[in-house]
Amino acid sequence: RDDRWITPQYFNWHPLLMSATFFLCVTPAVCTFETYPCSRNANKWLHATYHTFGCICIVGGLYIILDCHLNLRYEPRVFQSIHALCGYVVFGLFCLNYLFGLCVFGCRCGGDVLRRSIMPYHKRFGLFVAIAGYANILLGLSQAVKPSQLAFGQLLAGFVLLTLLLVILTVVNFMNKKEVRAEYVATDVDDVDDQTDDDRVQT
Repeated sequence: RDDRWITPQYFNWHPLLMSATFFLCVTPAVCTFETYPCSRNANKWLHATYHTFGCICIVGGLYIILDCHLNLRYEPRVFQSIHALCGYVVFGLFCLNYLFGLCVFGCRCGGDVLRRSIMPYHKRFGLFVAIAGYANILLGLSQAVKPSQLAFGQLLAGFVLLTLLLVILTVVNFMNKKEVRAEYVATDVDDVDDQTDDDRVQT
C-alpha cells in the first residue's frame, strides 16, 4: 500500500478476495448438501466453514476498495458505478444471510419448527446471493478489462457463466410434472361414500 496513490498491486487484492469469496467459498458452500458424501452434520460444519472464510474474504475485499476510494483518491467517492452499488447490496445480503444462518442454525436460536420452516427461504436466499455475486463480478470485468485484454476478459466471463450453470444444475432438482399424479387422501372428517373410485387410496 502506497499512501500517495492507488497502486495496482494493492487494488488487485479487491478482485482477488471477491473472486475467492464466491468461487472458492460460496460455490462449494452452496453445493455442500447436494454433492458431498459426508454425513449431514459434517456437511453443516463444512457449509458453515466455507461461509465463514467467505465472510472474511468479502470483508477484506470491501475494506480494500473503500480504502482506495476514500483514502487514496483526491476526490473521495463511493457510489461511482453500477458495479459499486450492486457490490454494496450483495455485501449486505451476504452478511445478512450469514448472520441469520449463524444465529438460527449455528447457535440454534428458536425451535425445530422455526428452523424447518425457515430452511427453504435460507437456501433460496443463499442461492440468490451467489448468483448476484457472479453477476456483479461480470460487471466488474466489464469495467476493468481493457480492449487489449478482451480475449482474457472473455475467458473469465465464460468461467463465471460456466460456474453459474454448474451451480444451478447441482442445486436445483428438476422434476417431470407430467409423471406426478396428485391423489386425494381421505381424512376422518370426509364421507367416504362421496368419493369416486379414483379418489380413494388403496391401503
